[in-house]
Amino acid sequence: MSDQLAYPTYESLGVRSLINCQGTYTIISGSLILPEVRQAMVEASKQYVHLDELMEAVGTR
Repeated sequence: MSDQLAYPTYESLGVRSLINCQGTYTIISGSLILPEVRQAMVEASKQYVHLDELMEAVGTR
């Protein structure tokens, strides 16, 4: 499967981008993701964890 089929871009779908002058609104994709947050999400996506255990561990930090 080509990357274009696996990961369609907005342009390939005919969806226009916009300049956000309003703030964080779900209707306009929420918010941009900082590179360090994106990397943390990639690392976290490599394994399964029990969410209750994760929430407890994060709550104690």
